[in-house]
Amino acid sequence: MLRSTAILSNCHRSALLLRATTSSSAAPATCSLNTEILTDEQISSIFSHPDWRNSTSLDSLAKSLSPALLSRLLLSLPLDPSAAISLFNWAGERPAFRHTAYTHAALIRSLLRSSFLSLDKFVTPTIQSCLCPDELRDVIDLIISVAARCHSIRCFNLLLMALRRYSMIEEMESVFERINKGEIFPNLHTYNTMMDAYCKAGNLAQAKVYFDQLISAGLIPDSFTYTSLILGHCKTNNLARACWFFIMMPENHCPRNEVSYTVIIHGLCEAGRINEAFAIFSRMEDDGCKPDVHCYTVLVHCLIKEGRIGDAEAMMDAIRRKGLVPGVVTFNALIDGYCKNGRIISAFGVLEIMKSKGCKPDVQTYSELIHGLCCQRRLHEAMSLLSRMIQIGLSPNIVTYTTLIQGQCSEGHLDIAFDLLDLMEANSLVPNEQTSLILVDALCKMKNVEEAYEFFNSIIKRGIKVNKLVCTALIDGLCKAGKVKEAHLMLDEMMSKGLVPDPYVYGVILDALCRENKPEEAKSLFVHMLKRKIKPTAVCYTILIGMLLNEDEFEDAKMVFYEMLSSGCRPDAFTYTSFIHSYFNCGRLEDAEDMLMKMKGDGVHPSVVTYTVVIDGYRSMGLMDQAFSALKEMIMAAIEPNDVTFFNFV
Repeated sequence: MLRSTAILSNCHRSALLLRATTSSSAAPATCSLNTEILTDEQISSIFSHPDWRNSTSLDSLAKSLSPALLSRLLLSLPLDPSAAISLFNWAGERPAFRHTAYTHAALIRSLLRSSFLSLDKFVTPTIQSCLCPDELRDVIDLIISVAARCHSIRCFNLLLMALRRYSMIEEMESVFERINKGEIFPNLHTYNTMMDAYCKAGNLAQAKVYFDQLISAGLIPDSFTYTSLILGHCKTNNLARACWFFIMMPENHCPRNEVSYTVIIHGLCEAGRINEAFAIFSRMEDDGCKPDVHCYTVLVHCLIKEGRIGDAEAMMDAIRRKGLVPGVVTFNALIDGYCKNGRIISAFGVLEIMKSKGCKPDVQTYSELIHGLCCQRRLHEAMSLLSRMIQIGLSPNIVTYTTLIQGQCSEGHLDIAFDLLDLMEANSLVPNEQTSLILVDALCKMKNVEEAYEFFNSIIKRGIKVNKLVCTALIDGLCKAGKVKEAHLMLDEMMSKGLVPDPYVYGVILDALCRENKPEEAKSLFVHMLKRKIKPTAVCYTILIGMLLNEDEFEDAKMVFYEMLSSGCRPDAFTYTSFIHSYFNCGRLEDAEDMLMKMKGDGVHPSVVTYTVVIDGYRSMGLMDQAFSALKEMIMAAIEPNDVTFFNFV
């Protein structure tokens, strides 16, 4: 059932290919494909001729054309700029051919060898062709070379904007330093882009550095500048400051726009201040700003999060009345709300509306519907929806698969869950921490602890990260299966990975050690917990106290109890009940009654277990009057006796 698959993302493969094909190493003299048909010299001659489109040899080249081959040809052939551009454009006209980051990069490198001046016009398509951070990272130096040669701050700004899209802040800093070292001065767009990246990351201190540089350069902040600052303060939960910037925009001759309104409304919604968000929304049109679909979507999403489905539906009606066309994000918000409220039929109704409006559902649309079906245990329909997704050309993502895996595990269908894991990995998706947690926890609950341990080790060997919750689930499973030694080793491994165990983990192992009657190991673990400055919970203290009481070590148990009180940890009903039970078992009536009195005096209400223990203790000592008094007190306290309680009077 367990498999270890080597995973390499498509993006990473593209990046490796880009590095290989855009290197400056010498290329072979002839074409690597169909060399018997066309040599490099023949290809160069074709595209250097003014009438090259009428060449009968083009069909031969087209048959072997690939992005890698085109890139190599552009880098190796001595083409003049016109011929290089002709070859590049001709390739793009082929029906089955698609330019990639490395073909764009190869064209620019080819043009850089000449005195071609209009290189900057090739920067935008090159950046747009980068499909992942690795590809973009590989063209940074190339774009900088073009920008420096053309003395174009626009090229630098386009690169910074692309890097911001992938949150590549370190690379943005490097590019900004290159700008400062050159002969080109940053403009307002440059500073705004840097500020916006840091504001989106919630790093207001660094955003302020660029704001100060903007002012020092004699530039005047615009609406984009202030909107970024509003966003940054919303991200850091400083809504008072965000609202201050929003209010001050007109005072600083920066008119508010739809984006600035949407940002502040979104910040207020995220903070649960929905009434204030709607108050600002109501003023938009008076300020000359018409709410767009994105603004409405923010409010729809907020209403749904608050469980106000009816208001969200009314907001959707308002969108239609305004003549706006809801997009997939808006519809997804409504579908999510219906699914979370169990209205799966309504959710599928929205899907049909989307289709009728020509709005194509995306992966999130289907993932939300699958989640809704799984919540209602309609797994067969959820799996059918997965098949439909794939049939219409959508690629399920990690959320889609994890939702289905959780649904199958909840029903005990582990074989299907692991089949889904295989399918996920076959599509180059790496299981995340949530996926691993679901599978480990499910295996442990099905008492397949050894398999859970094996699965855990397999994902560790493959370099997949695990979090504290995954380790905790496995430790819990091992302890319940009586494998305390393995659980202890797991605890050590957890700490070696820099994951700090919480008191729950220690409590689980302490309980297992006590059940296996290993008091010395339990004491040692408790001391280890204190040394690591992990504050024990009432559960941890109670487990240790219970173990000491079972060993008739009453004084040590009392010492732990008073240590518990001095640490600020409040004992619960189970803690006091442990003492009361042990005192009754030893015939220490006065101590039992004193502890019961202390329990009440400390404001801890006796539970049904406490009263049952007290009644049983009195009965075993032949004190039936006291037992009936305890029963009466229990009923007066509105605590319903259970079968064990009544059995004491049979």
